[in-house]
Amino acid sequence: MVSGPTSASGRPPGGGSEDELLALLRWSFVEKVGPRRLLAAVRAIGSARALLSSADAGERVGRPGAGPLPEAEARTVLARCRTHGIRPLAWGHEAYPERLLHLDGPPPVLFVRGVLHDPARPVVAVVGARRATAYARRVSRDLARGLAANEVVVVSGMALGVDGEAHRGALEGQGTTVAVLGGGVDRARPTSHRRLYRDILASGGAVIGEWAPETPARPFHFPRRNRILAALSDLVVVVEAGARSGALSTAAHARRLGREVTAVPGPVDRPGHVGANRLIRDGCAPILELRDVLDRLGRPAGPTVERTAPELDAETAPVWEGLAEGPTTAPALARRIGLPPDRVLTALTRLELDGWVRRDRGLHRRSAAA
Repeated sequence: MVSGPTSASGRPPGGGSEDELLALLRWSFVEKVGPRRLLAAVRAIGSARALLSSADAGERVGRPGAGPLPEAEARTVLARCRTHGIRPLAWGHEAYPERLLHLDGPPPVLFVRGVLHDPARPVVAVVGARRATAYARRVSRDLARGLAANEVVVVSGMALGVDGEAHRGALEGQGTTVAVLGGGVDRARPTSHRRLYRDILASGGAVIGEWAPETPARPFHFPRRNRILAALSDLVVVVEAGARSGALSTAAHARRLGREVTAVPGPVDRPGHVGANRLIRDGCAPILELRDVLDRLGRPAGPTVERTAPELDAETAPVWEGLAEGPTTAPALARRIGLPPDRVLTALTRLELDGWVRRDRGLHRRSAAA
């Protein structure tokens, strides 16, 4: 396993008691009190509880005159955690991931739904574009499947595109995957990933984040989410990224933490691949196959898990069987299997996004992998 830098000052003081957790909750959601300033104040005074009674607490956290949130608000957060089966971990708690303490400003409280993986296992972040090409979706899913089959934990942000495919691939590889959200972990974000969210938890994985339950995901949350992705990982793989992709934020955080950043090359004339290709130009290792990642982790290549057929339901099964007769247009396929065109198009879209169907010159056909 690749080792990252260690936390120079060890675990923050104060421990993981409920009193300390309440105190951190009261301070961490005060407007403009960031994790870095709060950590410095807690280290200086000894605990978040001690900070509550400090006469100069506002000055210590960089907000002169400011005070903590009412205790009732913090207890409301804890009640919501219990309702949703979420475990809030103070940064002094023994179960709080040590890798996050490598950050200059680790989340004071980490909200965890599910089971955190063994910290000794290697972890790879697979990240990339939301509006991913079919190529990037396929590469992300295949790579994550192989990593999971080789007992590597796959982390990503559960966003549309590359992130979602990384989680799905890890599940297909019967491995562990962790989703880091930019909002509360009480539900899937985006909501279109409800099934994926449930599958991650059912498989023994986890959904984590630094935002209280019922907090919506907001644009300014994602840079902070990205630093958690980077800190959890031994290695980051950028599958597809434009010049301003959020995946490049994750890569930048990873470099600052001493984690290795790699990238999957793409066509040089496609704007959606500019960011990943530039990473390679600037010295990041190119990832051409699963073995490239395993080699960089110092792990021998083990088993692979090949997809042999899609998971079908009442909507996709007749469409999949209809394509067995050969490539066709959507209207012709609808006539072939006797279903309404809109239902056929919906099923074709699902199968295409999952990499089982491709379009070529107006014809839908089973992909080569099928």
